[in-house]
Amino acid sequence: MARYRRTLRAAHPLRLKLSARAVLGYSALPGLATVSAPVAIAYAVSDTLHGAAEVRRMVSVLPRGEAVECPTNTYMHTAAVAADLERFVSSKICR
Repeated sequence: MARYRRTLRAAHPLRLKLSARAVLGYSALPGLATVSAPVAIAYAVSDTLHGAAEVRRMVSVLPRGEAVECPTNTYMHTAAVAADLERFVSSKICR
C-alpha cells in the first residue's frame, strides 16, 4: 500500500484522470489471437488485483500462450520469477 500511496501522491491529478478515461473500455483480448510467438504469463492465485481467471482467459486466446503459476503474489515481485520465465523461454527455443 505504501508504494501505491507514494505513486498516487506523486502523480499529476489531471494527467491521471485523463489516462484513466483513455483506457475505459479497452480490451487487449481481440489482438492477442494474432500473436504467433510463444508467450508466458506469470500469475499467482493469491493475487487479488490480477485474477487468475483473467490470466487463463488471456492464455486461452494466445495461440501459443502458457500460464506460469507462481506460489504467491510476493514471489511474483522477486527475481526468482525471472528464473521461471527463463525456463519457459529455454524450453521454447529448444523445440
